Amino acid sequence: MKGGTLKQASRLYGKGKYSDILRLLEPQVFRYRESFRFYFYLGVSCIHIGDLGGAFSYLSRASDLKKDDQETLNALGALYLKRGDQENALRLWLQVLDLNPKNRKALRGLEFLKKNQDPDGVYSVTESAAFKQFYPRPARLPRILPWAVPVVLLLLALVIGGPYILRFVEERTASRRPGFEATQLQEDETLTEYSGTYRYILTEKEITDSFQRMGTYFTAHRDNLVMKEINYILGSNAAPGLKEKARLLSTYVLPPTFTTIKDSFSYAEVMKDPYLYNGTYVVWKGRVSNLKVSDAEIRFDFLVGYHENQVLEGIVPIELTFAAHIGANLPLEVLGRIQSDGSSILLTALSIHQLEP
Repeated sequence: MKGGTLKQASRLYGKGKYSDILRLLEPQVFRYRESFRFYFYLGVSCIHIGDLGGAFSYLSRASDLKKDDQETLNALGALYLKRGDQENALRLWLQVLDLNPKNRKALRGLEFLKKNQDPDGVYSVTESAAFKQFYPRPARLPRILPWAVPVVLLLLALVIGGPYILRFVEERTASRRPGFEATQLQEDETLTEYSGTYRYILTEKEITDSFQRMGTYFTAHRDNLVMKEINYILGSNAAPGLKEKARLLSTYVLPPTFTTIKDSFSYAEVMKDPYLYNGTYVVWKGRVSNLKVSDAEIRFDFLVGYHENQVLEGIVPIELTFAAHIGANLPLEVLGRIQSDGSSILLTALSIHQLEP
């Protein structure tokens, strides 16, 4: 039954009927466990109908299941570029060329980045029909391309100069990441207020230093540390205008994958002050307990640190909204987003890896 569904999706994919694919597959998400092809078809279909948020989620899941799939990596690179994240787009396209130096989409992506350094120009191009060349499409019969030799020469230049291109793009685009303006304070801006009750009482210098750290972390794509600083400001006596800037910046924080996450926090670190870590992402190892499976979600208690049956650091409730094969007492590595009310935490899983028992 499941195989027949994916074969039907494959036929629809070959015909470019992306809306039909979504209608076929989305209602059956909980019937599938670790199917790369299932998430790939959903992600590609979302791209072609314009649902880029859904595309990013589905293709990130597909990439977790099959890390070296070039079409998935190329598509994620294009999605990062549409978000204004040229650094991650470049990283993924270079990764594709490491796997296959002749990959045409990755080569075109690097050539595109070389020619389009201005963020406004990038935005206008990514909104054009021509940008669809970076999206996955059904395979067609190969053609002999007249520009094959120039592409090979370009490839050699890119392979040799890859690190220099990466550094160049980082330097040109870091301060221009969309949302960066929210980290900037004006000279005459009111910084503090003292008429309420606050979790953190900060001086004007401490508030200024926090926003400076936000800017530094944000340009380096260390979004977990950005979110921690945002929570610091939101729980403080910072002026309402500054809190609005912090909330605005939080909308630009991107979800990571197992391969892209930076600055994960330990369980002990989080529990010292759970409020600071609300909305951040962590990678923790542990073991499943009290497993509950329904038609809409999976819930269980996660025994953090107990994956080797030795040290129990704590117990955290976890919820999954995607299909996964999970057994009672199973050792897992979980990538999840922390939700906190200031005293306790809940983890919403983005992805899981099963560990060796």
